[in-house]
Amino acid sequence: MVMKARQQVERREKVADAVHSGRLEGRDPSPQFLADAKKYADGKIEAEEVVERTRKRYGLA
Repeated sequence: MVMKARQQVERREKVADAVHSGRLEGRDPSPQFLADAKKYADGKIEAEEVVERTRKRYGLA
């Protein structure tokens, strides 16, 4: 998947906002989630894949 620079910036901003929001609520993201979020921001996977991986990680799939 080839992403435009603006899309990548938007994805990075979304990831940063989500991580920040979680930290404000007292939750630190796992290293695995951060790795998946980076792949999403870089355009290597879609948001649905991040959700699927997270759910599997916690036995919710």
